[in-house]
Amino acid sequence: MKKVISYLIVAAIFFGVGSTFGKYDFITSDVRNLNSAVEVKSKSGEKGIIPAGSELHFHSSAHRTTKYFVFIELSDSEVSTKVNNNKVSHNGGIQPLAGSSKNGL
Repeated sequence: MKKVISYLIVAAIFFGVGSTFGKYDFITSDVRNLNSAVEVKSKSGEKGIIPAGSELHFHSSAHRTTKYFVFIELSDSEVSTKVNNNKVSHNGGIQPLAGSSKNGL
């Protein structure tokens, strides 16, 4: 019985260390910056701009496209008026924005 408990404790420690390292590694590895502004469009058709110099965190690259994460900081008052909860979509809750550097951006 002691052996099983020992294995469970060691497994929990390894899981905790791995989880922490994974989060730290994601935030600090393969960070890039935009050289010029990029226009983005949501599936609903709303358009916006990510300005030049914005920090991008690499996610994946396949089929002639590359995906990045962009972190946005909002004040609590903005969150209460501009952000609402959403149910997880079929692709894990992440709905990518279509990006383009056209139109002189």
